[in-house]
Amino acid sequence: MTPTIHITITPEGFHLTMKRLTRDNFGDAIASLKRTVSPNLREYEPDTKMWFVADAARTQLDRWLGYMHVTHGVEAEWTEAESEQEPTRTPDAFATLHLLPTAPPEVVKAAYRALAVKLHPDKPGGDTQAMQTIIAAYEQLAA
Repeated sequence: MTPTIHITITPEGFHLTMKRLTRDNFGDAIASLKRTVSPNLREYEPDTKMWFVADAARTQLDRWLGYMHVTHGVEAEWTEAESEQEPTRTPDAFATLHLLPTAPPEVVKAAYRALAVKLHPDKPGGDTQAMQTIIAAYEQLAA
């Protein structure tokens, strides 16, 4: 079986998983990867041999993959990450709902409902743009 480095392309950068590498190949792969793309490299999950390379290091990553192919016969497999990634709970969404980032889901829901009643466009003084903003924030936090 051919040793393989599987690269998943994400919006943030590249996730590398090394498969079927011998101990010597793996040691050389990690050492040369650190030399080539550092400081744009961080260990992601050492147990699964997964690494993350920042998007800014694409040229260095290509150079390293070429080196691994020539010296160890390692093949590269590229895939695009699924577009539907789990949304993150950003501080901006909490601030929009006037909450602390530690707010539990039931508090997030109550804050959303209170603001929705206050800002609903059908109410006097309602604001369509503000309503859309709080809906987006709530959807992000409720996911």
